[in-house]
Amino acid sequence: MGLALSEQKLSIEDAVDLAIQYHQAGQLAEAESIYRQVLQVDPRHADALHYLGVISHQREDPETAVDLISRAIQVVPDNASYHSNLGEAFRALGRFDDASKAYERALAIDPGFAMAHNNLANVLADSGRKEDALARYDKAVALLPDDPEMRLNRANLLMELSRSVEAVEAYRNLIEEFPQFPVVWNGLGLALEALEKLGDARQSYEKARDLAPDFEDARVNLERVQWTIQQADLVRADQKRADGDWGEAAAIYQKVLDRQSDHAAACYGLGVCRFEQGNGRSAVELLERAVRIQPFFEEAHAALGTALLGTEDAEAIIDEERLPAAQTAVAIAHFRAERFAQAEHAAEQAIDGLCDALARDRDDNEAWTLFGLALRAIRDVSRSEALLRSRLVELGL
Repeated sequence: MGLALSEQKLSIEDAVDLAIQYHQAGQLAEAESIYRQVLQVDPRHADALHYLGVISHQREDPETAVDLISRAIQVVPDNASYHSNLGEAFRALGRFDDASKAYERALAIDPGFAMAHNNLANVLADSGRKEDALARYDKAVALLPDDPEMRLNRANLLMELSRSVEAVEAYRNLIEEFPQFPVVWNGLGLALEALEKLGDARQSYEKARDLAPDFEDARVNLERVQWTIQQADLVRADQKRADGDWGEAAAIYQKVLDRQSDHAAACYGLGVCRFEQGNGRSAVELLERAVRIQPFFEEAHAALGTALLGTEDAEAIIDEERLPAAQTAVAIAHFRAERFAQAEHAAEQAIDGLCDALARDRDDNEAWTLFGLALRAIRDVSRSEALLRSRLVELGL
């Protein structure tokens, strides 16, 4: 008996072969149509039932997949692929015990079925039996060493088992043969990061990102390791600065700024180093940059004030628009040095300029921040409050 397909009359087996070709090409609708026509002629055709079940699984309908593949197994009970794919459908349903039994039945039929070993390893890993899963991945890879997916599964599980050194080797071996897979580079980055080889991890994440710019995991991992490297650099730089090693500290801060030019803490640290090295102009520029980036950074304001007071041509560096910020910084520096009269004088000068700025734009957040910092440089709290109230009245607030 044959099937009429596009005015052709095919045998059932030819029709199934054609459906499989469509299926392998990803043309599921065309494949499904032929499988169903076959079943209309022969409702117990095992391959048609099985492959229709596989399509159901691919379409995220594992319950239908279990039903169809189970019917195929009733017809042909000793087909290892049927049992393995039934296991996949059970696994999608979270029925791990049933999935394991299906894979084990597939392997009883065909002990050399690499994909069944791999699939059983997957479900064992899902069930928390990670060492047993690794043994199955080892068998799968030994049977089919050229399959990148199985080798990647094994490498990923090594990471889950905290066997990072072995994972690095596994990922690198994969990369030698399949350098175009971003997920492998990302896995290598995770393994290297676990071994605290942060620079190498960053390069791996960068490679994954370059291969797949939309690969979100690689982007997130890259940002994290860059932040970690940066924080480690800042800790080293801060320690060098605390030890008075201005040159070494400055070099590290500069490296951070080369990667991220708007890093306030690095600007601050480098500014302090430049001042201690006798380069007041550079110090003022860097410290002013730090407080522009992070207006609440009081340590940077204090350092800026100190640099302004200790630099002969500091006034030439600060333009009129930035003068209130400079006066605020000087006020904070005086206050911290317990020169309270000078602090109060500089603070009042700063507040005069800031009120002018706020009269032009009441929503100037930076001016309000500086206003608050300047008020804090006046030791007499009552006087500070009175000054604030009078200025708010002047501004109509």
